[in-house]
Amino acid sequence: MLLVRPDIEITAAPIDPFRFVRDNDLSVRMVRTDPNDPSTAVLRANSLVDLTLRENRYAHLGQFGEGPNSFPFPLRLERLRYTNQLAKLLVDPILLANLLVDPSQRVDLLVDPNRLSEYLSLADTLAFDVKAFDPTAPLQLAGGTLAVAPSDPGYDNDPQKRRQQWRGAYVDLSYANDQPNVVDDQSPPLPPFRSEFSTVPARRSGWLKINNKWDTSSIRGFYDTWPRSYERDGHAQQNGSYAPPGPNVVADRGTNGLDDDNQNGVDDSGEFETAPPYSADLRGIEVSVRVFEFNTRQVRQASIVADFTEGLGP
Repeated sequence: MLLVRPDIEITAAPIDPFRFVRDNDLSVRMVRTDPNDPSTAVLRANSLVDLTLRENRYAHLGQFGEGPNSFPFPLRLERLRYTNQLAKLLVDPILLANLLVDPSQRVDLLVDPNRLSEYLSLADTLAFDVKAFDPTAPLQLAGGTLAVAPSDPGYDNDPQKRRQQWRGAYVDLSYANDQPNVVDDQSPPLPPFRSEFSTVPARRSGWLKINNKWDTSSIRGFYDTWPRSYERDGHAQQNGSYAPPGPNVVADRGTNGLDDDNQNGVDDSGEFETAPPYSADLRGIEVSVRVFEFNTRQVRQASIVADFTEGLGP
């Protein structure tokens, strides 16, 4: 967990931003005082507003100045694991060979070996799962008597079996790997067998591209509130990727005051370059943790639910 303290001024320019994060546990991003001069890069402490931008978040591509061509600024797992070895591996084949022979040499730069006890929240954890509440997720009767949700054993994801009148459950995002209705992600109204979170992420979020090719076979859903600032950042994002400047490239079509697509008026949602992975509101989550208890040699699981609609009225 990192501290959010935008009031902290970082006066020195750390040579290694990863080590700075490890040693200070502070949420930071790298910015250039001169956009054209990499040597002017400095660290700035993030505010909650800064963290609405994906590129400012911990371990995301873009956090340390990779630039707008990194859209949609994905989470990089290598920044969570063995980070101090990553840069060396690119230039040191001997280190790479040793690492493959002896995995114990992988020391994570973002984890201080002298502070391991501070990072450990729960020992002997077997599973950790987070589900989102989907009020439109269809339930089924297993065996004619037991109601099951999409995440339960015995649930049939056949579209014809998902036309039920009973709806509402905590689900895994993209649990059915359904496709959005149309290319521009205008999803409502939903067909009877789809629900708000049964589909893969929206194409304009950029999360359907694997190795720069559209691929929905291995997509895992994720939720992001998504900032509108990508529609007025001066850069063009097309088909889920950064679009370099060119004669036929128009940046920020959704906020330029023109009816670029000649449909639905000026700057309608169809002109937006980007979109959140899911347009539905996140009404609640269920977090489950499963651990092994060595004293009794039993597996125990606990779940907690958070309702984000409490106090908001009907």
